[in-house]
Amino acid sequence: MKAALLYGIGDLRLVDIPTPEYTDDEVLMRVTVCAVCPTDIRKYRVGNGGVSQFPFNMGHEWVGEVVEVGKNVTDVKAGDRLLGGGYAGYAEYAPLGGMGLRPVGGKPLVIPADVTDEEATFVEPLADAVHSIVDQGKVKIGDTVLILGAGQLALQHVMVAKAVGATVIVSEPIAERRELAKKFGADYVVDGTSTEDVVARVHELTNGKGADAAIVTVGLPEPSVTALAAVRPRARIVLFGGFDRGVMTTLDLNIIHYKEIELTGSYWVGVPPYGNPDLYGVAIKLIQDKKVRVADLITHRMQLDDIHSAFDAIRTKTGLKAIIYIGTPLNGSAS
Repeated sequence: MKAALLYGIGDLRLVDIPTPEYTDDEVLMRVTVCAVCPTDIRKYRVGNGGVSQFPFNMGHEWVGEVVEVGKNVTDVKAGDRLLGGGYAGYAEYAPLGGMGLRPVGGKPLVIPADVTDEEATFVEPLADAVHSIVDQGKVKIGDTVLILGAGQLALQHVMVAKAVGATVIVSEPIAERRELAKKFGADYVVDGTSTEDVVARVHELTNGKGADAAIVTVGLPEPSVTALAAVRPRARIVLFGGFDRGVMTTLDLNIIHYKEIELTGSYWVGVPPYGNPDLYGVAIKLIQDKKVRVADLITHRMQLDDIHSAFDAIRTKTGLKAIIYIGTPLNGSAS
């Protein structure tokens, strides 16, 4: 079968590999689509993090159809569409089992008929955005949230915060993305460059109080410093965007001390000990109810053969979200 594997930093290859075997406790999936995640781009640039061996399949936001079922599996059947689990999505077939079956309420999450494969690729990142906003940011109705960045995951944060009932301020240096932030529901947008004082603008919009929470969606140190100055006393700052290894910065610890600010991270709801797979059910309901318009975030649709072009589009920020079609015809026009 065809697969796209990372052999080293910047070395992504299209190769033929054997179709995977599956156990009695697994199902064999025909992968239909896999989304390109920003963490894929980071792994491509700087390495694959804690995974010790190359080659490595980076795809983890994938959806597929059950082709064969292990004899011990009773709660899914051939033909069911499932959200993928684990790094296996940039290939035509993948085994799936155990916790990878994305249990929600103790049962595997079968994708409803009114949610497309494309939309379903957003379930995992959208669940992470819900965790970031609600669990880590403790955002509630009436709060003002500062979101730093306006990439596709930041825009998911915008939509989740609006669904909660918050007022949303977005800081973003790229003009086109500021316009997108407005389109996806931001109440105010601020130029995140030196042409506008983000901190002063946030305090102006909050009558001098500061934001109740700030979500840093980009893996750069400067927005974290900005967030610290822009929030009110006893606010929450959430570091959502992943940082390159070794990134350091200097913070004024007295601001945290005297303003009693909570500074925390937000990772992946699928990873123990932080796992909360029930948020996948929340995410898919938000998509079903059209409260979060994830399909509007897709800017590129490409076949697996064109994965390098898809990576370039996301790496250069000329696109928001790229969907790779695998073993199935392209649905929609490629950008």
